[in-house]
Formats: sequence, C-alpha cells, structure tokens
Amino acid sequence: MRLAAYQPQYFPRLHYINRALDSDVFVLLDSTQFTRKLKHHGPDGTSTHFSFQAHAPIRLASGLHTLTLPVRHQGRTTTIAEAQVADRGEWVRPQLRTIHSGYATAPHYERHAPALQALLDRAHTDLATLNTSTLLWALSVLLDLELDVTAGDVTLETVNARLAAQDRVRLRRIVRSSDLTAQRPEGRQQGNAWIVAMCHELGADEHLCGGTAAGNYLDKEHFATNGIQPVLQSWHCPTYRQQFADRHPFMPNLSVIDLLCNVDAAAGFAVVWPA
Repeated sequence: MRLAAYQPQYFPRLHYINRALDSDVFVLLDSTQFTRKLKHHGPDGTSTHFSFQAHAPIRLASGLHTLTLPVRHQGRTTTIAEAQVADRGEWVRPQLRTIHSGYATAPHYERHAPALQALLDRAHTDLATLNTSTLLWALSVLLDLELDVTAGDVTLETVNARLAAQDRVRLRRIVRSSDLTAQRPEGRQQGNAWIVAMCHELGADEHLCGGTAAGNYLDKEHFATNGIQPVLQSWHCPTYRQQFADRHPFMPNLSVIDLLCNVDAAAGFAVVWPA
C-alpha cells in the first residue's frame, strides 16, 4: 500500500495531481506550518521557492503569472488549517478577472468558469479548506466523477466514495493529517518520523515522494528500519495545448487551471496519468 503526503496547494500543479493519483492514500498535510516559501538545503546549496500553499502558476498573454492569495496568520506557529484567507471581497473578483484574461478564449474555459467562480465565492473557513476544494474539483473533472461544484456536490466525503469505487488510477482515499492520530513530533527535522508514523497508522508500506525530498531530506535508513519503502515519483510533464503558443514556449507543470481550460478531461487525464 502506497502513501503520499503533501501540503494542500491552491489549484495544485500537475505533478501534485499525478502524485495523488499514484498513491493509494493521499494525506493532505493541513496540520503543518503555513509558509509562503520553502527553503531546501541540498548538496548544491540552498534553494528557495514558493510553497504554492497560497500561489498558483498560470499563463497569461504576458507570460507566466502567479495567482496569490492574501493570507492572515500568526507567525510560525500557524498551521495551514489555521491560516485565514482574507475577506473574499478583497481578492476573488480580481483573481477571476485575471483567470478570464488568460483563458477566455481557451477551448474549455466556458465549461469551467462557473465552477471556478463557485469555488472562490464559497465562504471557506481557512486556507486548507479552500485548497482542498480546488484539489477535489480538479480530481472530479479529470476522473469524471460526475460531481457538480456549483451544486455543492464536491466534498471530501463524496469524492472519497467515488474514488473507492473506481479503478482508473491507484488513488482510493484522501485524508487530512489533522484527522490522524500521528502528528509531527516536536523539534526540527522530524518530517521523516512523521511520515513513517502516518504510514504505520494507515497501513502503508511505501511512501511516494518527489525528487526534492529524496535529494534533500529523506532519511532512507529511517524508512528502511521502519519497514517503509520510499518510491520516487517518475512523472514528467508532457506537452499539451496552451494559450499564446505564438508568444511563449511550452510551460510545464502549471496549475491544473491551465490544463483543464486548454484540453478536455480525457486529454487532461492522459497528461497527469500517462499510459
């Protein structure tokens, strides 16, 4: 049984979708620290990039653009589930206008525009809830789960029920880390112990991880000692139709918004789940 764990992302990037689909159980790390940027200490030095907890990369006529959520928090102790998104009146309309400016002429924008508006108009209590909703919407479209965001059908419970009944991908269940007994141990550099504890609680003997984790902070010996086999994600973003191809080269691994506005669900599924 394979487990993958990732912080909830805002309209997740495509490698995130693939990692979820290639795990039996996908853990949303909503109880981890909210941060706008992540810092990695690797053999080639220190690198910093967006955490994408409050950012989503899309494509405009001018090139790459990052949607940014205004988030209120109380410093380093604030979890993603505790972080508050600013009042919707401050950001929803500008973000919808930005998305419209980039995708209004995309082949499938009109289909998804009502769902995008419904997602952002909803009164989400916290950042984790909003981000989870954007993931569930993407999965419901890509896997053709026949759920309607505008009718309020897309919830963790309804999506999990459909995932358990399908056999197109590996994913069967999505859980929130805040709902688990296993919680991150106190102290620095305890991520490995936390993942192992989640694997044991959920019955997993494999942990699907990305190259950044494997190259920077994955303790393979600790996993082996605890009977967990790390599995490296092997997906690479294939090309698909994008807007403004006459102005900019293909941009891989953008937000799922870009994929679903440009290609239909079947073609999008083939991108995130190659045969």
